[in-house]
Amino acid sequence: MLFSLGVGILLGISNLGTPAAMVVLAAALVGKVVFDIRWDRVPVLDRVSPYVIYYHNLQRAGEPVDQAWISYALQLLLFGAVLGAAAYGLVRYIRYLL
Repeated sequence: MLFSLGVGILLGISNLGTPAAMVVLAAALVGKVVFDIRWDRVPVLDRVSPYVIYYHNLQRAGEPVDQAWISYALQLLLFGAVLGAAAYGLVRYIRYLL
């Protein structure tokens, strides 16, 4: 979620219009979903992917993991879009006040 918060803040600072910013936010979130699911470890930071942690937590809870990637993607896209758009709106509002 820090990723979507950061993207929302950066987009709020930029001079992009709202529709273009939301498209960029959606594209960034889709890219993150693909990146998290594709690689088990983040190449640069050498940390375990959040999807792998999510998958192991589902296994530990005894939940089915056949389509864990779908639920992970939906959650990341939904909550990431809400958080990123809220950060974007807040930064734009603060910029408007100043």
